[in-house]
Amino acid sequence: MEICVTISVLIFVVMLLVMINYLGGLKEGIKFNKEDVGKLRQRMKSLEAQLNQLRLQLRNSDEPNHAEPEASLPAEIGMVHEFQQDETNIEEEFFGVGIDELEIIPEGEVSTKPEKENSEPRPVSSRVSDPGQEFLHSAPVARDSEFDKENSWEQILAGKWLSWLGAVTFIIGAGFFIKYTIDMGWIGPRERVLIGLATGLLAFAGGVWAKIRDYGFVSQGLVGTAMGILYFSIFAAVEWYQLVPVPIGLTGLMVVTGMTLAFALWSNTQVTALIGMFGGYLTPLMLWPGEHSLAPLFSYLFVLNSGILLITTRRQWSWLQLLSLGGTTLAWVAWLDYHYDPAAIKPTFLWMSVFFVQFVLLSVWNHLIQRRDMKPLDLVLMLATPFVFLGGYLWITQEVWRDSQGLLSLAMALVYCLMTVLCWYRVPENKQLIQVQAGIALSFFILAVPLHFDGYWIPLLWTVQSLLLIQTGFRMKDGRVRLCGLALLAIVQLFLFGYTVETFSHPVGSYWKFVEHQPETMEMLSRGPGEYTFSLAHLFNERSFCFFASLFSFGLLAWEYRRRSDNIKFGLDVAGSGNQWMLFSENQTEEFLRMSGLFAQAWLITFFVLCCNEGLMVGKMMAWIPQAYPPVFSALTGVTAFLAWGYFSRWRPHRGLAMVYLLMALGVCSLFIGGMYTLLDWKTSYPTALSANRYYQFWICPVLNLRFLGHGALVAVAIWFCCRAERLTVLFKDEPRRPEDEISLFRLDAEGWRKTFGLYAFSASLALLTLEAYAIGVQRDWGTATSLSITAVWTGYGLVLLLLGIARKSVNLRTVALTIFLLTTVKVYLHDVWYLDKTIRTLAFMGLGVVLLFIPWLYKRYRHRLKKGAGELPQKT
Repeated sequence: MEICVTISVLIFVVMLLVMINYLGGLKEGIKFNKEDVGKLRQRMKSLEAQLNQLRLQLRNSDEPNHAEPEASLPAEIGMVHEFQQDETNIEEEFFGVGIDELEIIPEGEVSTKPEKENSEPRPVSSRVSDPGQEFLHSAPVARDSEFDKENSWEQILAGKWLSWLGAVTFIIGAGFFIKYTIDMGWIGPRERVLIGLATGLLAFAGGVWAKIRDYGFVSQGLVGTAMGILYFSIFAAVEWYQLVPVPIGLTGLMVVTGMTLAFALWSNTQVTALIGMFGGYLTPLMLWPGEHSLAPLFSYLFVLNSGILLITTRRQWSWLQLLSLGGTTLAWVAWLDYHYDPAAIKPTFLWMSVFFVQFVLLSVWNHLIQRRDMKPLDLVLMLATPFVFLGGYLWITQEVWRDSQGLLSLAMALVYCLMTVLCWYRVPENKQLIQVQAGIALSFFILAVPLHFDGYWIPLLWTVQSLLLIQTGFRMKDGRVRLCGLALLAIVQLFLFGYTVETFSHPVGSYWKFVEHQPETMEMLSRGPGEYTFSLAHLFNERSFCFFASLFSFGLLAWEYRRRSDNIKFGLDVAGSGNQWMLFSENQTEEFLRMSGLFAQAWLITFFVLCCNEGLMVGKMMAWIPQAYPPVFSALTGVTAFLAWGYFSRWRPHRGLAMVYLLMALGVCSLFIGGMYTLLDWKTSYPTALSANRYYQFWICPVLNLRFLGHGALVAVAIWFCCRAERLTVLFKDEPRRPEDEISLFRLDAEGWRKTFGLYAFSASLALLTLEAYAIGVQRDWGTATSLSITAVWTGYGLVLLLLGIARKSVNLRTVALTIFLLTTVKVYLHDVWYLDKTIRTLAFMGLGVVLLFIPWLYKRYRHRLKKGAGELPQKT
């Protein structure tokens, strides 16, 4: 309190210094401007003399239209008198008197009063374009400001900063003196409070007086200082010295806040309003009786907000309105953190609703009733208000009323839907306001799902909402609404990605979440892996339902976008506006077509991931061996690639066939992993695979087993693609032909398609036959004869391809066959000759030799077919 009293006395001294400085500056200003006034008068007399000379020249002119210039002469005189009147108004504005009333007589001049009869010029209907008039129009303004420009820094330094520095220095010295009197006990607590109140009131009065005298910065400083002194004086009287009760102290603080805000409204000073707001929101922290005084506290905040919003709305101070929302939010956070009791949830929610309605009505008043344009800060306030209210409600319903969170979000969505309709009818030209209200309604409509539901209901319902939004966008022909639906559908895919990661990391643990409502399955799972009995009904669980919902949505959207693209192309539908919301093309037909292809690809990917998730889950529950997963993965890849071919080879965009390349690349990886498992682990795994209680029927047959059939399905699909390669020529007949030396990752032409998948089919077939021969040899313990079986398989495979090449007149088949024979020969000479038994080595060399001798005989016997095939070979597609 000693510091407050010291500051109060020092502020009083500052006020006196400011008044003395102001009066001295006024005197110096009048004295300083006497020379300028004399110069202005001299300039005006010079202009009058020039005008008289022009008047004489016009009268002596012999031109026939000399009467017209005379009619315009009073206008030139009026220009001079208008200049005189402007100078007089300037002097009256700064000094309160005119030039003539000052009676300033420069040296060497005679005191004369300007004549009054020509003070008001006559209106003139015509103007004279002669040299004299141009001279008058181009005459410089009779104002000499060179002295002001040259000495502005000197005036600022000597007249402002040095005076303030001297005042601060004097205040510091006086402060030491006041501190000394307090330490000596000369001033008691009551006197300190009274001195503080008196000084604060005087400072406030000085601020009002300074504002009247147009000392804006001085008035703001005095009012701010007065508020600080009054606040701390009242606080000290209540808390430190207990001189007055708390209610009186609160009333005093409210009065001080009201005075400050009223001064801000009257003086149009935002800084003062900010200081008043700070003090108003600081009052509950400084003085407030009780810990659970909900109604008095928020009644005070409601009144404070009402005053602040009234002032800021009157002056259109949007940033102060946003600060008011921030202050209210901080007050609520502090009260909820320290004093909230869940038993008082009803009155708490009621008061929250009151403040929410208060700020919503502010937006209604500004934009619906007053029809003001929405500024960026207004947008922030409009968006922050409902979400702050929702956040507060979620806070108070953490322990009770949790089921009502989603209902409140849905209710707010309906409220803002009503606001959207009101904006549509009231201010249809304010498109931004309508869009903001609709966006808020949409946001709460979406948030209602995770607030009311949990688990796997969220992606399911969000999928439905995304479809509704996209269809609404089609109906309204608004790309922004469609983009909102697409964004929501993308968020759903993030959920599915999370489920997939969880499944691959913990296949068994994640499955418990999906069957917790199935007692029979729970009992079966409790027995442990290997005791699980597969049922097709187990594939239909909560996780798979989420994927099924996405599959349905992607399929529906692919069909819808393709249908609308065709309708727009053939003139059956009208294209919507808003090309800036396109993703791929400014042409809406092309945009919808590409979106259709994108959704078709999304459907295929979702189907593939769903099958992988459920297959992995079933395999883990049935305790499959590791070698079982790659064949299943290859089979799923082949099925997905076949579906991709079936869709994109029939419907546009046919460029979606490039997805087949990616799927077949995954098949190559799967075959490689399966091969490594077989070569490295089959010796230890096959006893488990062939046991009677571990699904031995999948592995017991030499060729018709899971390994061969799974990878063989992908090979069969690749062979199908080779046979259907000519279809690409029809699909892409209108596109320019690629150069032969051009390298492309995905070549969608018949020749590249046939070569790519033909190479894959031959190499994958050879690898698969090799793995099967090796697995059979390991199972039957052939030893080194396993290598002989591989040699025999390679030789037989090459011979079959050679016969097919001769029969079909295909150079490619014959080339692959000869390549295989070459590899077989290399294997026999580099491997078998060193590692096989004598008998087996002999059989290998003799068998290979017979086949190699048989090949020339075939070429000789069917040379006529080879020539025909050779004649057809150079044709290029």
